[in-house]
This record gives sequence, C-alpha cells and structure tokens, in this order.
Amino acid sequence: MNNVLSYYYHLYPTNIHQQNKEFKFQLEGYDYVFSPLNVDAKQLEFLYQLSNQLLQYQMYVSQIVPNVHQQLFTLVHEEPYVLVHFFNRNTESVHFLDLLRFQEQTRLFALKPSSLSWKRLWEDKIDYFEYQMEQFGKSLSLARDSFSYYIGLAEMAISLLNFVDGKIQHPVISHRRITSDYTMRNLYNSLNFVIDSQVRDVADYFKCHFFKGDYILDEMDYYISTSLQGNEYLLFFARMLFPTYYFDLFEDVLFSDLEEKELINVMDKSDEYEELLVDLYYKIQEFTQLPEIDWFKFYHYTPSGS
Repeated sequence: MNNVLSYYYHLYPTNIHQQNKEFKFQLEGYDYVFSPLNVDAKQLEFLYQLSNQLLQYQMYVSQIVPNVHQQLFTLVHEEPYVLVHFFNRNTESVHFLDLLRFQEQTRLFALKPSSLSWKRLWEDKIDYFEYQMEQFGKSLSLARDSFSYYIGLAEMAISLLNFVDGKIQHPVISHRRITSDYTMRNLYNSLNFVIDSQVRDVADYFKCHFFKGDYILDEMDYYISTSLQGNEYLLFFARMLFPTYYFDLFEDVLFSDLEEKELINVMDKSDEYEELLVDLYYKIQEFTQLPEIDWFKFYHYTPSGS
C-alpha cells in the first residue's frame, strides 16, 4: 500500500495499520484512512464539494483527498478506494446533544429542500429482504419465527408516509445510519453524510440506544416538545416504527457471519418497544393529529406526569 500512496498521492507514511480492507496512518498529526469506496461516483463528488464548503465555514468535517490525477478515487486491484483526511480524532461516543449541536451547525448552510425518498427505499428494502428470506431462510429458525412481525411494522411505517407531502422542508446534513457505538469522529466523517430530514439521525439514535438498554424517554420527550414542526412529527414516528434495528441484524446474519442468536436481543424487547411506540404516538398527539393505528387501541396509555 505504500507504493499506491506514494504514486497516487505523494504521501509517505512510515506506519500503516491495516484492518480488513481499510488502511490507517498518520501524517503531521492528522489521521488518514484509505478504504474501499462505498458510495457511487456522483455521490462522492457531491460529498467532496459539500465537505469543502463546510470547511470554508470552519466546520471541520473530514476531507476527501483527490489523487495526483485529481480523481476522487483510486483503483487498487480494480477496486475503487478513497482517501479521507480527518481533523476530528475524538473517539468519544456520540450523545443526544451532540446530534442536536451538529444539526444546528448545518442549518447555517443553504441546503435545498429535497424529495422524501423513504417510501420507495423502504418498499425496495422489504422486497429485498423477502427475497433473501425465501432464498436463505430455511436454516434460520429465529428469523423465520420473527420475520413477518417486523415486515408488518415496516409496512405500517410505509403506510403512514402516504399522509406526508413529498418534500423535506428543512433538510439538514444527516448520516446513513447512527449506531449505538457511533463516535464523534464518525459524526464528522463526510463519507457518512446524506441530506435528509432532521428526524432521521435522532430516530436512529433513539432506536439503537433503546435496544442497547439505555434510558431515552426524557430526551425523546424533550425532542418532541422543542424540535419538531409540520410533517416532522409524522416522519419521526414513522422512522421510529420502521425496524431498522432488526433488518440490520438480519442482513448481518445472512452476509456477515453474525450469529442468528443476536436477533434475540431485539425479539425479547418487542413488547417493551411496542409500549414505547404507543407512548410516543400519544405524546405526539398532544402537538398534532396522527393517522389512526388500530392496534394501539389495545394498549392503556397513561400520560407522563399522571
């Protein structure tokens, strides 16, 4: 890898640490990561321009480094790699207020309102997972027993999007997926960026921390009461309803050698999470009208503070 970095980037690190296909090194006190490209060329160009713009306004997100041919990726054994330069070396975990501060920073930039693509993406995801279950699910007893339940949640989330107009009125810089082990460095990694509704990151944060066993109710109440407007209430609820936490694990079971028993953690908490969704539904009803969900009628809702 030294030859690639010296020829294509005129960089000469003395120590390169390899982890799977990722190569990490330091130069002049900054971290660099050379890794396989995980977005398409058009998206990479957008992220390059966006990260440069953010840096001009002293928001120190990671920078995509062009090679000596001014290309944003380099072919290594016919596989595209991208070099990223990190300013932020903070490996502390991301907390709820970190997300809100990051979003507040990005509101300073003129991001164009964009179309909401969740419905099509979620429908495609369901079709994809149903196909995978049909092909590979015979040997997965836990997945077979639970799969239809989570497909049902997903379809309910999709149906709610029929009540939302097709625009994200106040887009922010979001992330492809916030996870429970997300660090501040991940938060400022421009390769993770997507332009989306502010509810995307926060809903993903609450979901992953719920299943980690963290207490989220106070933060969630605060967020609903202070941060949402217009169709964001419904978008937030739909995002909380859509079971990314299950589908991510299911995909890892299929393709990343994750043991199927890891699904038990989310399956065991399904009743508790349903209760959270009911509480969230009626909490949001204090601020706006949500479409009726029949099976919520079977739960007894007690307002907080009662």
